[in-house]
Amino acid sequence: MRLLTYLRSLVSTLFDHAHVDSEMDEEFRLHIEHHADDLERSGLSRPEAERRARIAFGAYEKAKEDCREERARSNGI
Repeated sequence: MRLLTYLRSLVSTLFDHAHVDSEMDEEFRLHIEHHADDLERSGLSRPEAERRARIAFGAYEKAKEDCREERARSNGI
């Protein structure tokens, strides 16, 4: 019975991580989009505004990895 409980917990954790990663992707995308909107209103072309917004926001894959590590630490993993 303990094995079944462990497996359920493991599967739940894996699905939760996928959901959280998806939410982070969407949040990062929205931040970049809003910043690009601001830059476009200031006179830049849309492609240039998007390029600068991505540069200003930085490497979001690194930020996602930092979030994953923090979640693991806070969950005691």
